[in-house]
Amino acid sequence: MLECPLCHGSDLSSPDLVHPAVCADCHLEFYPPGSSRVTLVSQAISPREAPPLHLDLPESFLSRYPVGGLLGAGGLGCVYRAENLATGAPVAIKFLRSIDNEEALLRFLREGKLTLRVGSPLVITVIEIDRIEGIPFIVMPMFERGSLRDMMKLNGRLSIETALPLMLDVLEGLQDCHSAEILHRDIKPENILLNSNGRAVITDLGIAREFESNVTSLTQTGQFIGTPNYMAQEAISGRPIGPATDLYAAGIMFYEMLAGRPPFRANQMPFLLDKHLNEEPPPLDVSVPNLPKEVVAGIHMARAKRTEDRPTSPRHFAVLLAPSEVAAREATDVLLRPERRHLAPSANRGTADTKPQTRGTRPTSQAEDNVSAAESPRSLFVAVLVSMISVP
Repeated sequence: MLECPLCHGSDLSSPDLVHPAVCADCHLEFYPPGSSRVTLVSQAISPREAPPLHLDLPESFLSRYPVGGLLGAGGLGCVYRAENLATGAPVAIKFLRSIDNEEALLRFLREGKLTLRVGSPLVITVIEIDRIEGIPFIVMPMFERGSLRDMMKLNGRLSIETALPLMLDVLEGLQDCHSAEILHRDIKPENILLNSNGRAVITDLGIAREFESNVTSLTQTGQFIGTPNYMAQEAISGRPIGPATDLYAAGIMFYEMLAGRPPFRANQMPFLLDKHLNEEPPPLDVSVPNLPKEVVAGIHMARAKRTEDRPTSPRHFAVLLAPSEVAAREATDVLLRPERRHLAPSANRGTADTKPQTRGTRPTSQAEDNVSAAESPRSLFVAVLVSMISVP
């Protein structure tokens, strides 16, 4: 049965490759897979409030990425499934719907720019970024196994044997982000995807920012940026945030993976934020007996209220959780991927007794220079697009 991809209603007209289906519930018009036209939607713009925006895909695009069905919609735009004919692999194509929203456009382009900059196998990669008739799009790999949230909904509480390797993947990817001087700002299960090998990959750098002393989690109008369930004390208070803010979110997420529920719950946001500010969650080792003491202690440290009491880096957090596993991973990683040796334990990475280096002091390795040179055409394209837009 055909289902509306936006509201999931089932009362639809019958579409063909020329005429769209129309949802009787939300009035969305959308074209079936195989059509050369796509409908651009977002959760922020109801089809009842504004006419649908249709985009005709040129043959030069379809000859590389024949588009399938709509996978979903977010606040900025929507994501379609497609195939990369050059590799035969499935891909996800993210289109921006709110092209008249300057902030949304900046966030969309920033995601592509920062993703290219990280260059990590455990952070979502960008295959292509461009525009069609003024509409920006990003082509990314498709993750058939879904998200960590999908896994948690299906399985409930995750065993330590399942959760720990995934968490070490997240921390490795987050270390790569921080080594590139990028704050993610929205670590949560929905933003962790599972690749074909079952490894965790960080996605959605739409609100990520470069390391800066004045970055906060508030917009100019005082609204929060991020997800309240994973928001640290400094983010809630509007104080400057940094790498430790990502570590708090990671610690809260790992607690939820093991406990099967978030550490703090409330019916209204103010009460939830107050719990993050002032309360301690139920002890993890009480609700989940027989956890390794290193895991319990590491999560307790990561979710500390004060930034100075948290681990000094993602790698430090990982070492606290499983020192022998981290050492084995890094030894294998350096042997298999020598271009990432600058991410192995060294003075350049935060460790148990070193603080992460501040902005402007991080050395650049020859390997990083080579990666930057290889990515320069796409990076330059994104940089040019960003430079054409004035920041309010």
